Amino acid sequence: MANLDYRADIDGLRALAVSVVVLFHIGSPAFQGGYVGVDVFFVISGYLITKIIADEMATGRYSILNFYERRLRRLMPSLFVVAAMTLLVAVFLLAPQELVGLAKSSIATMLFAANIFFFRQEGYFDGAAELKPNLHMWSLAVEEQFYLVFPVVLLFLYRFFRPHVRAFIGLAVILSLLASAWATYAAPTFNFYLPITRAWELLVGSLLALGAFPEVRSRSVRGGLAFLGLGLIVVAVLGFSAATPFPGPFALLPILGSALLLWTAEGTLIGRALSLRSVVYVGLISYPLYLVHWPAIVLFKFAYIGADLGDLTIGQSILIVMVSIGCASLLYHFVERPFRDRNRVSSKTVFGVSAGVAFSIVAISGAIIAQNGFPSRGSTKSETTQSLEKEIVAFQANDCLRRGSTPAPHGQCKLGNMESERHPIALLWGDSQAAHLAPAMESAGAETGVAIQQHTKAGCPPILADGFFPENRMTSGCPAFNQAVLARIEGDQRIKVLFVAAQWETYLEGRVLATSGTWRVGTRDSYATISATLHKLAGLMQARGGKLVVVGPAPTPVVDLLTCIRTSEFQGRGQLPCQSFAAAASLKNAADFRQSIIAPALSSGGTLVVIDPVSLFCDNERCEATSSGRPLFLDQVHFSETGSIRLQEAITNALEQAR
Repeated sequence: MANLDYRADIDGLRALAVSVVVLFHIGSPAFQGGYVGVDVFFVISGYLITKIIADEMATGRYSILNFYERRLRRLMPSLFVVAAMTLLVAVFLLAPQELVGLAKSSIATMLFAANIFFFRQEGYFDGAAELKPNLHMWSLAVEEQFYLVFPVVLLFLYRFFRPHVRAFIGLAVILSLLASAWATYAAPTFNFYLPITRAWELLVGSLLALGAFPEVRSRSVRGGLAFLGLGLIVVAVLGFSAATPFPGPFALLPILGSALLLWTAEGTLIGRALSLRSVVYVGLISYPLYLVHWPAIVLFKFAYIGADLGDLTIGQSILIVMVSIGCASLLYHFVERPFRDRNRVSSKTVFGVSAGVAFSIVAISGAIIAQNGFPSRGSTKSETTQSLEKEIVAFQANDCLRRGSTPAPHGQCKLGNMESERHPIALLWGDSQAAHLAPAMESAGAETGVAIQQHTKAGCPPILADGFFPENRMTSGCPAFNQAVLARIEGDQRIKVLFVAAQWETYLEGRVLATSGTWRVGTRDSYATISATLHKLAGLMQARGGKLVVVGPAPTPVVDLLTCIRTSEFQGRGQLPCQSFAAAASLKNAADFRQSIIAPALSSGGTLVVIDPVSLFCDNERCEATSSGRPLFLDQVHFSETGSIRLQEAITNALEQAR
């Protein structure tokens, strides 16, 4: 049955999909949109699964139980081996906290719920995605959830609405796409992980399988459409980046490209290229290769996590890719193919082994969680690490980093000279990257005799706008919070210095900001909105003889510093490997901010002072991550108390000039 209508070009399309995903994950700069390979997989899966089910229904041979058995034979063997081996290797490399996180995600993977697990885990202070070995399992969970629901729905439609099956599926495509378009900005994490907004990608393949589009008989037209389809995918792979709002409307490029290739590529020049033996082989091992490559990358980073606190070298990338291909080939020949052979493995064995292995992985993972990651496996935490963990908890729980829409009440969240708290002459406003300046503000205020009022809200930049996307538990209430802070500034003429700070780079890269009731989409409009805010605030402070002080982007460690230190100490290497990180990304963020935000604000007549944190931590090549053995960062976004104090002199100068 599986080979009845075999098309080699589909395996070639699988090869293309997995190749761009792997190249994206190893950090190839030319393939920043390689993540769309997952979307190509979705279309292929929807097409093949629907075609199999529809053909069996047409001949009266369809059985839901047989369908699920085939899915188990196809998906579970390699998944079980990779999940088990990832846990085994992680026992030797990961510190207790990271091992517990892996164990939790392993349980979610066995329950076909990895996408829900990572969706719920995504938060302001969560660990770096590049250090989660099972993160890629989210896409497999989306497919598994599709397989659980779609066959039942399709059977229902065939029995009761057979003439209208394609119309119902077409309607589902439209509704899911519209939901994805809305959620692209309103709920991007939901949009990325959950099947409601991903279903349309699989269902486009279903429409093809059900013959919703007529056969194209002209060879030249077929060739042209196939070329167009490949071109759409290539444009997405080479043109998209992490800043591209995705999925949603932008996903139409790889989805339509994949659909065009499935529809027309067979027998064309593109189809023959995709059918080359070497290309087809990569397609045949694409599933185990997808499973293997990401844990290989992450575990390699854990093995050498402190070596450079940076990206993989070319040599390391080549090594990981070759090892991944080798492992995938072994899995395909010695695990996947034998398990799919009904003559070698019976149906009872399939269900029994699947249940037994899944239960074993869940049980082992549960034991890891219950034992807090078995901390006796490696070296104990240093006092520095324990202190940093406590500082992170305290920072997250700080009531002055507000979550609601109301600023701190008068008299609370004062920094600096507390004796003059009734007459604050400085104010700190912004998101958590303003809040992490509090230690420096406290010291500078005490030195200059100035009281500083802190008004900070997590995920809320000091930008005067009618709304912010995504609307979530952090950005909710942000416009009201900012208007309340602005009202306090306007109503207190004693405020002579206004400090504004934020994770500016987040709001520069494709975020949507609303101004004057008009939703503006795109980076250029974000630039204009931020610059206009700074210009207004500078004028407000200048009118009262004060000044606006803008604190630029903070350096951005490539790897979460706590994870680096914790892992290095666990492996017996101390903190030495975590002392610095590559400066390129931080220097670029600082330069982009000066050029795109500060320069326009100054050119429009604004007067402001800029503090550049990057210049205080970085030279042209490296940025400091620790100082005298003390971490300068809490995570990849926020300064530690030690790091914050490094800005004290610049803040003191700004306060003294206003006295």
